[in-house]
Amino acid sequence: MKIKLLIILALLNLNVFAVEGMWEPSQMGNLKKELKNTGYSGDADNLTDLFSFPLNAIVSLGGCSASFVSPEGLIATNYHCIEGSYLQFNSSEKEKFVRNRICC
Repeated sequence: MKIKLLIILALLNLNVFAVEGMWEPSQMGNLKKELKNTGYSGDADNLTDLFSFPLNAIVSLGGCSASFVSPEGLIATNYHCIEGSYLQFNSSEKEKFVRNRICC
């Protein structure tokens, strides 16, 4: 029974494939058809301008990535990215982000 189930699952997955690649924002305008086929309903041209939404919400923290999640400047990222990043060094002595658990 297990073998039959494995065979059926294997046959069902024959048409599954990944669209591999890592594209730069400047290339997104050329991928409109591919994006639409994957189910993206937005305008691909919005993904080419680094200074407009949604790309202007991306933050670089010295090798780590983050994203603005509020108009007040709240950033979502991983703990290890804040622990030794510029964000921690730029916090005031009164409001140390990691020590006071503002970030975590």
